[in-house]
Amino acid sequence: MVSEEWVTKYATYLEEAPGFRMQTPDYGLYNHMGATLTEAIAQQGLKWDAQVKPLVDRIRALPTARTTSGFLSGPPVPRLVGYGFKGKAVERLARFFSARGVETEGDLRAWLADERHIPVLLAVRQVGPKTVDYLKNLVGIHGVAVDTHIRRTAVAAGIPSKATYDQLKELVEAVAAKFEVTSYVLDFSIWAWSAR
Repeated sequence: MVSEEWVTKYATYLEEAPGFRMQTPDYGLYNHMGATLTEAIAQQGLKWDAQVKPLVDRIRALPTARTTSGFLSGPPVPRLVGYGFKGKAVERLARFFSARGVETEGDLRAWLADERHIPVLLAVRQVGPKTVDYLKNLVGIHGVAVDTHIRRTAVAAGIPSKATYDQLKELVEAVAAKFEVTSYVLDFSIWAWSAR
């Protein structure tokens, strides 16, 4: 459990941060597995406006990629996605879900809602806790996906740099409760402010 001291430090930092404001997320729920799986992987280390959004929009334009099997039966996923290892990671994730009969975002939402599935998903190469939480956000299971923006702002607020993923996730959830917003809204607001 994170300390009240951490919660106060982070809340105060955000309250006093010039230009910081709460913003409602405007992404996800594509009803398109190709776009969802691509975004879940591509968002790691790429610029959202310049790289991720155009890529996701291009994938969304492919009606056959709406389902997992349709996505896999079209042009080779690594070539379609690009970005070297990211394209291969998207294909690996698509094959993982295809093998489990996860064909639509509705299927994916139901599959991710069963916590027994998460350790199996985490065993997939290049899938970590952030990717899992990001996937959940994309299909409407809203929460916190701890990224470099959360980590950087937490350190700037005086939170130790060695704080774990789970500690930072709990911290954002606690600060969101203090601000009386959802953790999903606070997570997005931190990203939108920090990434500007």
